[in-house]
Amino acid sequence: MKKTIIAFFVCLVTIVSMAAKDVQNRGRLCLTFDDCHWGGWVAVMPIFEKYNAKASFFPHSALSAGALKCMKKLSDAGHTVGPHTVHHCKATDYVKKKGFEAFWNDEVAPQMKAYASVGIVPKAMAYPNNASNPEIDAQLVKRGIKRLRGGLPKARPHDPKGLKRATLVPFEKLDAMYMTEEAVATNHLMRGVGIGTFYNTDIEDLIKGIRRAASNNETMVLYSHDIQKKPSGIGMKTEWLEAILKAASEEGMAIVGFNDLP
Repeated sequence: MKKTIIAFFVCLVTIVSMAAKDVQNRGRLCLTFDDCHWGGWVAVMPIFEKYNAKASFFPHSALSAGALKCMKKLSDAGHTVGPHTVHHCKATDYVKKKGFEAFWNDEVAPQMKAYASVGIVPKAMAYPNNASNPEIDAQLVKRGIKRLRGGLPKARPHDPKGLKRATLVPFEKLDAMYMTEEAVATNHLMRGVGIGTFYNTDIEDLIKGIRRAASNNETMVLYSHDIQKKPSGIGMKTEWLEAILKAASEEGMAIVGFNDLP
């Protein structure tokens, strides 16, 4: 009897351990949002809370008191917040013309100072227009920006009439958008894919990509802008956000901000 009980508990521990390992081995989803939509971002915080999800938010502008109040709310809730430059300028063009120090002092440092005024020290940043290069990446990392959001070139070309949709690579087969654990641990630049009607997003197609990432323990990065019922073409529909979070949650994925990455 005693041996039977011991064997039962050993088996139970093994099952629980395997289950825990399986849950941990389900990939990550990193949602990122850019530009001046902080009011809308705060408004949908309950949806993120519903799924115990975190995201990354990168506003541009000089960051007014109102903007900082919203960004502080997001940060206090565990979301990642960071700079997107003051004037939404392409880093590559600016650095080529004026040098990195001018880019930092004119476009990044003012936002860093504004964040510091409310007790936030950003460790992540999104490049405007996803324009970056390794040299600028390295300089920003030296300044304490450990995660940089760029884009995956030509991943979803704009096609307003839908004439080229048949030629688009389905999300689940777009291998370049999925990062292995090693890639996440060794790369500062996280390349994302745009979500919105401008980017030819099909939500069911995207959910298939989420399932692929979960099955292969991969990390996927998505970017959008505003979040509302009827957003701009480069924004995310509220119903899409809910569908994305629901699918990732059901698959057991970690839904995290850049500050939570290893």
